[in-house]
Amino acid sequence: MVNLNAKNPAKNVRTLLERGYYFEDKRDIDLIEKVIAQQVKAGSKFENVGELNKKRYDVNADTAINEGGKSFQQRVVVSRSLLGYTGDDSLRFVEERTKPPILPAVADVGLVGNSILGQVFERNSPLRVY
Repeated sequence: MVNLNAKNPAKNVRTLLERGYYFEDKRDIDLIEKVIAQQVKAGSKFENVGELNKKRYDVNADTAINEGGKSFQQRVVVSRSLLGYTGDDSLRFVEERTKPPILPAVADVGLVGNSILGQVFERNSPLRVY
């Protein structure tokens, strides 16, 4: 059991993870402690442990690969394989992240006079018109 509202919640979570044998690799525990420590605001209180599953405490997949241990790295590999980023697609994934191809805003898809129009919205505001 851990009191998230006691002094130094990140350290308290670390102690729980270490004593409970939740992770074998110390790097996983280090990353969890680091993320919690960075995101906890001074004077704030946790309503419940479920807050740790919210966006504020998300760990980016690249961060998990680079800074996490075996468990986090395996989770990223499985997640990416489920999304289809394996084999030749994994090379394309890396290429799009590091040096995205320049693509035209309009593409002729050969619909013989027909067209497709769409908009991408972020919080009810259009980002781009295609």
